[in-house]
Amino acid sequence: MVILTEKPSVAKSIGEALNFTKDKNNNWYISSDKQSCIVSAHGHLLELYSPEDYAPESNTKGWSLKQLPIIPTKMLYKKIPTEKGLPDSLSIISNALKTFGEDNFVLATDAEREGELIGYLIMQHLNFSEWESAKRFWTSEALTKDVVCKEMKNLKPLLQYQHYRQAGLARQHADWLIGINFTRLLSVQSNTLLPFGRVQTAVLGAIFIRENSILNFIPQKYIQLRINAQKANKTFSMFFTVDKETRLNPDDKNISECIEHIKNNPKIIITEIITQEKKENPPLLFDITELQKFCSDEYEFSPAKTLEIAQILYEKYKCLSYPRTPSNVLGDDNVELFKEKYNLLKNHYPQLAHMCANEKITVENKRIFNSQKLTDHHALIPTEQVPNYSKFSADEQKIYNLIVSRFLGIFAQPYTVEELRVVVTFDKDEFIFVGKKVLDYGWKNKDTSEE
Repeated sequence: MVILTEKPSVAKSIGEALNFTKDKNNNWYISSDKQSCIVSAHGHLLELYSPEDYAPESNTKGWSLKQLPIIPTKMLYKKIPTEKGLPDSLSIISNALKTFGEDNFVLATDAEREGELIGYLIMQHLNFSEWESAKRFWTSEALTKDVVCKEMKNLKPLLQYQHYRQAGLARQHADWLIGINFTRLLSVQSNTLLPFGRVQTAVLGAIFIRENSILNFIPQKYIQLRINAQKANKTFSMFFTVDKETRLNPDDKNISECIEHIKNNPKIIITEIITQEKKENPPLLFDITELQKFCSDEYEFSPAKTLEIAQILYEKYKCLSYPRTPSNVLGDDNVELFKEKYNLLKNHYPQLAHMCANEKITVENKRIFNSQKLTDHHALIPTEQVPNYSKFSADEQKIYNLIVSRFLGIFAQPYTVEELRVVVTFDKDEFIFVGKKVLDYGWKNKDTSEE
């Protein structure tokens, strides 16, 4: 058996869980019976041809409009030169397959689109032939010994995951075709280098539009006409409205007329009272983007720093599920997984867990358990590996606490308010009062009081 991982750290975690021994001479982990090994890549080992690789005899290095569009009949790959100090991973993987055979091959690259693509390209480059019998190791959980042993007993056919590989290929080919052709087109026409990217350019465009709107913003003065009414030692502020708008043009003649009407008609008439109960559910579980945004706002962490810390919590401390997830839900089959983690963590964090409404932990709760909204991995959740805080840095502790708080608070009762809207008139002039009364702080975890 050969188990192929994406990174050496993953090979080490699986090797330790399965009691494999590190063979330093061959850069792999080997089983006690010498029949199986774990071998690692170092991320992407292959890259797409550049345009000049397809036709070295033509002058494709000199850009011109005549060459465009550049659309190869078949997208080809070449080996990425090995970085200085790193082993030649392709040769090591090839040697492992020759030594231990292609039978019972297990792909254990990261369980997502890019991981599937990395494994596929390596195997294709090495002329792997046992696609039908190959298996896939796939989990979102941290690679503790229990998880590794469980998932090794639960391997699935590799071909079952080929749609992830196809998506990875489509993304990679689209990036190449758009980047190569539009970069050359724009650069030649403008006579300056203008890199163009499928995602990069769209994001830069959005930033440019937003920045322009800020730079070109013209402040406009407005006024609000407010009267205060008192009842039972409470003051209520009511705002004059024109077409339901309380921010008024200072030159609006309606304002002066309104003031006169109030002076001449001090009696107010209540024309409308509306009360409405509104509920605000706890925030959803974190995906990696939401975690990065939250940490940026709360701690001024860069997205790269947040991801790096999350990766450490996943790989080093094994207390966090797979971090590079775009999902903020769990799967329909994760109810028991949630209960298992919750029952463990509630004893360590009772001040957070007491808000949980246990009756909501059910597969019918599609806000949390929804396989249709699930992508490669479920949302970020803590694992059963409760860490030793003394080993954490301050920043690691901040992010772990965020994950735990969001996890234990996801089934808390909603924050509930009663919203009151009162419309009063002075003759023909309309004022509006809007207020709210908190009925239940729920997940916000405060004593009930009025606002």
